[in-house]
Amino acid sequence: MIFLALLIVRDVIVALRLYTYGTASSFDKQKLPTFQIQYIGDGRVRSVRARSLRLSNNRIKEIAGYAFTGSTFLKLSINGNEELTDLSTDAFKGITELHHLDLSDTSISSLPIIGLKNLKTLTLKNVPTLKRLPPVLSFTHLETAHFTYAHHCCLFKYVDDVVEGENGLYKNNAKEIHHRICKQRATSRKRREVRHQYVSRPCLSADLTRRAPKVVVSSCDAIFTE
Repeated sequence: MIFLALLIVRDVIVALRLYTYGTASSFDKQKLPTFQIQYIGDGRVRSVRARSLRLSNNRIKEIAGYAFTGSTFLKLSINGNEELTDLSTDAFKGITELHHLDLSDTSISSLPIIGLKNLKTLTLKNVPTLKRLPPVLSFTHLETAHFTYAHHCCLFKYVDDVVEGENGLYKNNAKEIHHRICKQRATSRKRREVRHQYVSRPCLSADLTRRAPKVVVSSCDAIFTE
């Protein structure tokens, strides 16, 4: 059972608290109406299990650390909160599982990496305030990224020198990505013959401190006409 607690001041929901009671037996979609939520504090969305949680189009200005601790989402949508400027580096820390994250149409200036390692899809459309992204090797399971601005896409696509440039900081992540890609290719070869497609070379146990996989993000739909 999911409980929703709201702090209302002058008809504006200043703070949100969402939590579960008991054990959830299945995943449900949780869509919160446009409540004009302004703040999501530490642990305020705690131990929630939902296939999709939508906090879109509110007035969220700040998301504190550990805001979603213990929660499991396949998709988390925070898009449309144009006043969101303060996204803690620990905002997603403690989250149990998250595959798809949408932070489009916000005003964040940085993207946290803690808690997002297993992210598969990242959507950051129309976020001009975001001047810098973390290295793509921070996300070992990322398959698709959606951006508006070309410089965002470039930062994610060209990762040849990331491992070396970061003093080996992402060496283990690079190996993990390499292993995942090799496993996917092996499975694909077993399932079907490749028709009119680029056939990748066999996976080699190359020194990934010298060269990371060229394409970690399989789809990056940056618009190059700014």
